[in-house]
Amino acid sequence: MPSKSFCNLVDDICKMTGIADPRSLYFSTDLEIDFIKFTCAENYEKLDQELILYCDFGALPPANLRTQALQRLLELNLSMPGASPNAYSINEESQHVLLIIRLSMQGLTAKKLLNDMAGYAAKAKNWRKTYYLASQQPEPTTKRQASYQQRIMDQTAPTQRERAA
Repeated sequence: MPSKSFCNLVDDICKMTGIADPRSLYFSTDLEIDFIKFTCAENYEKLDQELILYCDFGALPPANLRTQALQRLLELNLSMPGASPNAYSINEESQHVLLIIRLSMQGLTAKKLLNDMAGYAAKAKNWRKTYYLASQQPEPTTKRQASYQQRIMDQTAPTQRERAA
């Protein structure tokens, strides 16, 4: 049974997004943000309320890029910031890459969650285009675009210390 705070969060998300029947999402909270699918679930095993957010990053890369791309995701798993362990995984049924995010529900608002989801959706779109591999980055057409692409790669690249570990 979902907690009152989880139901309140779902209610607030529905108000902000125009979803008419929040009760239908209490047990299966599937949302789509910017064409990226998310599932929100309450972690009943934790005493302090925790939300688990699953972000569908899309299909595995083609066979010729798969090893490199999956290695990249494993590297990123080690460099995830925050106290809660977020991780990339593969959905066995759909063969899609998932980003699993754990969030404390204490102080979590619908606005913050939706903003975070929009950020994860942008990362998922980048994955779908590049699989986080430098060799798959499109050639920049402007200096501004080149700067943006470099920032994205810097954000997903392991640090020198992480590579040495």
